[in-house]
Amino acid sequence: VAGITSSELQTTVENAVKQVYFDNVEVYASLLSANTITVFVTGSVKHPGQYSGVSNDSALAFLQKAGGVDPTRGSYRKIDILKENNVVETIDLYEFLEKGYLPTYRFQDGDTIVVSPQGETVIVQGVTRSPFQFEFLSNPNGQEIAQYARPRSNVTNVAIKGARPTGPFSTYIPYSEFLTYQFSDGDEIRFEADAQIQSIDIAV
Repeated sequence: VAGITSSELQTTVENAVKQVYFDNVEVYASLLSANTITVFVTGSVKHPGQYSGVSNDSALAFLQKAGGVDPTRGSYRKIDILKENNVVETIDLYEFLEKGYLPTYRFQDGDTIVVSPQGETVIVQGVTRSPFQFEFLSNPNGQEIAQYARPRSNVTNVAIKGARPTGPFSTYIPYSEFLTYQFSDGDEIRFEADAQIQSIDIAV
């Protein structure tokens, strides 16, 4: 097995054994140990620093060692992996949370993981399956927010409040208008299931 990668180990051993034993033999091969590497984890994490692992550890494993993404200032949408100061991979953890997709990257000694500052956020409340704060890389529209917030089918209206260059802002719109509405950083959204569309939202 000298000279092969760990991902090839199982297949290599199986093929060698099958040349001698043809029937009723199952083989399982794994490494007892592997050479350790060090990876720098920095940016908006709780405990930036240099951490040891093995080359086939995931980015999540190294982030966990650094205490995870700082939820108040770190981005879950833009995590860069650098090799010799060049970005070689960018990870969006929303894709992992929603679809289970995580890029496979084989770390090497001296690589760096950088968690970017938190992007624009929108707070979602009300008649929805996911009443959370969501992060976006640019100003999202209602369609993008609905993809993550998953409002319930009986939603008729949406109350929006936030800040604009002119000062505090609030509005109350039908759900159909919400889908194309452009939101700003820090906006708060409340999905409503009103019987009367003419209802208004008043903040004092």
